[in-house]
Amino acid sequence: MDKLLRFSDYDVFAYLASGLAVLAGWDLLFSTGHVIGAQWSASSGTITIVAAYVIGQIIASPAAWLIERQLVGRALGNPTAVLMRTEPLSEWRKWASHLVLAGYYGPLEASLAERLRAFMTNKGISSSEGLFWQAYSAAKSSPSTMARMDAFLRLYGFCRNMAFVALGTGIGLAIKLALLWRSTGWDDETAVLAVYSCASLFVAGGMLHRYLKFYRLFSVEVLVTFANSLNEEPARP
Repeated sequence: MDKLLRFSDYDVFAYLASGLAVLAGWDLLFSTGHVIGAQWSASSGTITIVAAYVIGQIIASPAAWLIERQLVGRALGNPTAVLMRTEPLSEWRKWASHLVLAGYYGPLEASLAERLRAFMTNKGISSSEGLFWQAYSAAKSSPSTMARMDAFLRLYGFCRNMAFVALGTGIGLAIKLALLWRSTGWDDETAVLAVYSCASLFVAGGMLHRYLKFYRLFSVEVLVTFANSLNEEPARP
């Protein structure tokens, strides 16, 4: 039972931290004291940590749907497709690349990309997703590569979930600010809400930027390791 209740690094990064952030956002929205200003006893602290972990598990799915599948998968382009691209960037992606996402749209080193394209042609692989899963399966056989991949996985999972929580908190605080401003006008309470809302949205943008960095580095690690393995000559008998 003791081993069962121990959190792994990924549990702490991806689930527990984001669950605590949800509770902190709830405190700001509804003036509760689950995290902010809380004085935990052993029992209440344990309940709060378990609740935060459960909440973190739950919000991971909508965070992945919104950020990975919609924003990255549909709008920005997944990292493998971006790294292997041959066509020029669209105008709005050029704008985003120059202003906020300079590193994300950088292509893979030319010789490595050509090696991978030759492999795709030989194996009949037509999509970047197919290449990624082929490369991922091979990259897992290297302990050093797997350790770096695990580190990037923890980091991008943490940043993705925190960006999602901060975005939701910022929007919730903005709605509360608008309703309060409409009923009571501008005062100290609305000013504080404005600061918290702007801070939450700033954190959401910053965490999203870091998520894209680590998500891309995860794919870079996979593809570079696999491309280098293709260049290794088989040992002669």
